[in-house]
Amino acid sequence: MMAIDAEQGFPGAQARTGAAGAYRDARDAAFARAARHTRLVRILRLACPAAAALILLLYFATSSIHVSIGEFDASVRRIEVNSDRLRMVDPRLEGMSKDKTPYTVTAEFAEQEIRNPSVVHLTALRADMDSATQGWTRITAPKGVFDTVRETLVLTGDIRIATASGMRSRLTHADIDMKTQRIVSNEPVAVAALNGTIDARRMEILMKEKRVIFRKDVKVHIFKRPAGAAQAGSRTQTQ
Repeated sequence: MMAIDAEQGFPGAQARTGAAGAYRDARDAAFARAARHTRLVRILRLACPAAAALILLLYFATSSIHVSIGEFDASVRRIEVNSDRLRMVDPRLEGMSKDKTPYTVTAEFAEQEIRNPSVVHLTALRADMDSATQGWTRITAPKGVFDTVRETLVLTGDIRIATASGMRSRLTHADIDMKTQRIVSNEPVAVAALNGTIDARRMEILMKEKRVIFRKDVKVHIFKRPAGAAQAGSRTQTQ
């Protein structure tokens, strides 16, 4: 029986063996590259957001910010970031009503939802509106919600409203439209003016018209105005 050497008996065997080895080497190298790529992707997925968040926190923790968006001019002293909200320290927002009356809204803190950035929750806020022809109006409140798209401000808590005409109001809820310069409260209010006091269950202030309207259980106490006192700059209507 003749013994057969694989390499000598089949002339193409050596070439096939060499090709198979090269294929295995290429396959192993491809697997190694894929494994390294997978590890790199996994590391980047964790490292990139963490690095971005760290940079964001370092920047906002040490810098004041001032931006202008459309008709708004806004600034904050510091921003604190949590899972779903941005908390702004000492925010200030300036804007202009339709008739070019400037207004300013400031607060100790403002919280803005990341998913709904147009709505801002304010703490210890103050709103000022100053017209060259209508005079100034100042509002303070412990809590408020400002809609930057609608330009509306909803206040709750111990609210104080003061006007250039000398009127001082205390109430617990107020809806303010910055565009129309209208303030409405459907909860009890107490108002002190230069010539008396008024209590009512509903109040509406029309700043453009310099007019105040009281409705529902209106109680008026009028006292003699001190000599030399300035004339009241607004008309009061009760219903």
